[in-house]
Amino acid sequence: MSELGKNIISLIIGLFLAFVIVEGILRLYNPIEQRIKGDKIVLPVNKKYIFRKVNINGVDDPVVHTKNSLGFRGPELPSGGLDDYISIITIGGSTTECSLLSDGKDWPAVLYKNLHTDFENIWLNNAGLDGHSTFGHIILMEDYIVKLKPTLVLFLIGINEVGITNPTKHDELVIRGGVRLSSFKDFVKSLSLYSETVSLALNLFRWAKAKVRGLTHHNVDLRALPQVNYPDPGLDSLLEFHRSQYIPGFYKRLKMLIHLAKANGIEPVFITQPALFGYGTDDRTQVDLGRIQIDRYSGNTKWKILELYNNSMIEAGKSFDVFVIDAAHEMKKSSRNFYDFVHFTNEGARKLGNIVYRHLKKHLKETYSKKLRQQKMD
Repeated sequence: MSELGKNIISLIIGLFLAFVIVEGILRLYNPIEQRIKGDKIVLPVNKKYIFRKVNINGVDDPVVHTKNSLGFRGPELPSGGLDDYISIITIGGSTTECSLLSDGKDWPAVLYKNLHTDFENIWLNNAGLDGHSTFGHIILMEDYIVKLKPTLVLFLIGINEVGITNPTKHDELVIRGGVRLSSFKDFVKSLSLYSETVSLALNLFRWAKAKVRGLTHHNVDLRALPQVNYPDPGLDSLLEFHRSQYIPGFYKRLKMLIHLAKANGIEPVFITQPALFGYGTDDRTQVDLGRIQIDRYSGNTKWKILELYNNSMIEAGKSFDVFVIDAAHEMKKSSRNFYDFVHFTNEGARKLGNIVYRHLKKHLKETYSKKLRQQKMD
């Protein structure tokens, strides 16, 4: 055998041994919590996170964030189950989980506190998971939520859907064991179900991708952003590209979520995605602040794109009799409400919780009046 051949074999053996060693170490201790293995969601049950030196405007320092025995934020399941309760679970990405807001200050917790003033037997948990899109929401529904059978599920959806490609036949199927060789993507995803090393690498890749898209948590200084021209000369073609390439897949996934909920006796509720960028407020001071941000970051272009996804939710709600709360147009575009372009400050989460409460309170009384009367009798 040539010297080159020996070197190649030695390299392969060395890489294999290194992989085995790393795999063994990660199985004993993995310093990075992973919420996805393969296409399986791993919920962080009974966890307490304390984030110090957060350095984010408008949030606590330190931040205390607790997960219950379900892996969600909020109270434990009632000992007698949920039959005697109007039960609500909120689902979404980072703007629902509110991972950098302390317990009780995320908008679902604000909503829960408000609802308790009107309804005695009500239970609410926050099942938001940072970075998740409708692909993940579908899996979460299938694996966890339908078994709990809450009365309602509230979906705050939008920002993580922008630019997601239409699902392939493989995307629509949850990989449940077995290594798949149909594509490199499927191979890596299915292998990550069995390998801590591959799972860690895949999740780091997903994090890096989210960071590039600007979806990670960070402060934003509106006045330090570069000047851009608006309107973008390519805006019309950009919007048409989203309409043709991304919106049909998003709409299809919305229908899947609706079907999953209703087929299991759960009412779905949609909440449109608020954001700092763009127009849409009746407060003159906030308009001025919004214009600074719009002029300096092409915010209105981003808003018009996000509006395509918000409008799809509204359309799906009308077509399939789903209650929709259009929070995107009620939430004021103020840097007091957002610490970056989409994530809420303590004040912003409180305001969103109040917006959702005003609409949901009326809906609950109108739709579940019989159950509410039964609660009072009991």
